Amino acid sequence: MSYYAVSAFEIFIFISLLIGLYWKHLGFNLGNNVMSGTIALLLWMFLIKKVFLSNFFNKSWAIYFGKYTYSIFLTHYVILWISGSFINSHPDFCIQHSIAVPTAVIVAMLIFAVFCHHIVEMPLSRWTADKFLYKDKAKA
Repeated sequence: MSYYAVSAFEIFIFISLLIGLYWKHLGFNLGNNVMSGTIALLLWMFLIKKVFLSNFFNKSWAIYFGKYTYSIFLTHYVILWISGSFINSHPDFCIQHSIAVPTAVIVAMLIFAVFCHHIVEMPLSRWTADKFLYKDKAKA
């Protein structure tokens, strides 16, 4: 198979996965078996790193931002909750600024996640490593 055909298939699988994960309220449901197979196939394609999407996400910028994904995962709901309250109380403003508001929410999520990564996650990670992983070396 050619590079372009496999790349197109990889992009199709990635978009299908995103639709299956985030647009269930539209009635699009892949089912658990198909979703599991899609994730496994996409993971395999990312591991072989021979096509467009896996090469795109294997760049240094993606790896750099990858260290913040856990913080984004843990903290994004706080920003969504706060922004949801703002959107519900100011619907006219949000309609008038239909691009600025979602952009501001995404930027706020990223800033809050980076802040939590450096202020909470990294110090806690170092503390737990010192407390539990290296405690035998400290006594020696």
